[in-house]
Amino acid sequence: MKIHKVRSPFMSRLGQFESGKQTLAIGLDVNALKGTDIFRCYLGANTKCYYQIEDKKGITLSMEYGSIWTNPRGRQVAILPLKDFERVEVKQPEPVKEVEPEKKEEINIPLF
Repeated sequence: MKIHKVRSPFMSRLGQFESGKQTLAIGLDVNALKGTDIFRCYLGANTKCYYQIEDKKGITLSMEYGSIWTNPRGRQVAILPLKDFERVEVKQPEPVKEVEPEKKEEINIPLF
């Protein structure tokens, strides 16, 4: 499993993945996608949720949509819509409650 932080997800062209709509999408290097079984993609600095992308499903979807793009460096990038992948909410730890110390009763004993 690899963790990938997407700096800037983008909206797809109108009708690229859904007819008449724009869809939130990311780009993943095809070689990186083939090199690992599962990607955990966080969007920006958000650590409260992530999208889980499996390599086979990502490659299959990019082939079906015809959404493989060659960047200026010559590397192939799969443009993937996030709607097709599982969104996982990260459970935040609950804040620790402070426990008040028990009050002991004072016993007054008269001294002679």
